[in-house]
Amino acid sequence: IYIVQNLINDSVLIEKRTNDIAIFYYFRQVSFIALLFVSLTAYKATSTVIETKEREPCYIIIALLIMLAIAFLSHNLSSYNTDVTIEITSLKADNKTVHWHIGYIYSLIIAWGTVLLYLAVKTKLHSILWKSIALLCCSAILTNVLLLSLDEYSMYIWYVSRGIEVISTLCIISILMYNTFIILKRETDSAIKDAMTKIYNRKLFYKALKSSLVKGAVCIMILDIDKFKRINDTYGHQEGDRVIKSIVDIVNKSIRDSDIFARIGGEEFGILIKCKDKAEVMFVAERIRKNVETETAVPNIYGLKEKMTISIGVYCSISDDYSADKVVSYADAALYEAKNSGRNKVVYYNS
Repeated sequence: IYIVQNLINDSVLIEKRTNDIAIFYYFRQVSFIALLFVSLTAYKATSTVIETKEREPCYIIIALLIMLAIAFLSHNLSSYNTDVTIEITSLKADNKTVHWHIGYIYSLIIAWGTVLLYLAVKTKLHSILWKSIALLCCSAILTNVLLLSLDEYSMYIWYVSRGIEVISTLCIISILMYNTFIILKRETDSAIKDAMTKIYNRKLFYKALKSSLVKGAVCIMILDIDKFKRINDTYGHQEGDRVIKSIVDIVNKSIRDSDIFARIGGEEFGILIKCKDKAEVMFVAERIRKNVETETAVPNIYGLKEKMTISIGVYCSISDDYSADKVVSYADAALYEAKNSGRNKVVYYNS
């Protein structure tokens, strides 16, 4: 703001204003190029989060010092310091029109070309973010080529070149924001979802159950895969994982999107379901049990080696049930009863 206020001061000659604008433009480009070099130097495709955190303060300090040094230098080389100044633009022989000294523009084009080449070699443009920064480098080269074509200072060409720079910068900001939201989504999913099955995890299940109990009555199911240990022992853990993923897919297709389906143990799952009464929740549980038995029968679309079954314990809370652990223990008790009485059953807990 201080710089702009001085530039619009009528007491400053037009040639000085133009030269100051050119100086600040030139050194802003130099600053961007230098900071990009720092970020590329810091970039390692194989670095871990821990390594990145250890290296980060050093590069932040270097970047900050570079930015401050270039800002200080550009200010002191402008008309604010009459003792030491550089002329990027000057009056032509007619003492009316201003032209650019093309040596400065050539240096920017070469610098942007160098950083673009370094970027392509170092990152191999693996991510959309680096591709967008490469686009910025190309637009910066185009911007300076436009300035290079000027025989004299033209506000029209100046605004066109600045417009290209602004558009490319907005493009990078948009892509950066998009990448940030994608990363946040992944982090959120990793906090509330099971890594292998992509359904909710135990933490989210209990949180949702506690919240539902505060609002009123709730129905839950605890599911367990029958004779799962024998699958692992006979065919190996890879087949065991395939069984889990297959049953998760079948259960997902048997419930509504609004129901909370979570993996709460190795082969144990919980469903928080909205039902009007015991009859309705038992009907849904029986449908899930039957679908698992039917769709895993050999041959099946999942490539399972054996037909699988599940046992389900069901419980609907009453007004006195305020503890999530208590509600789950009732459904667990029903599950154990289903297991002990022959498996492949749905049992409702009756207190």
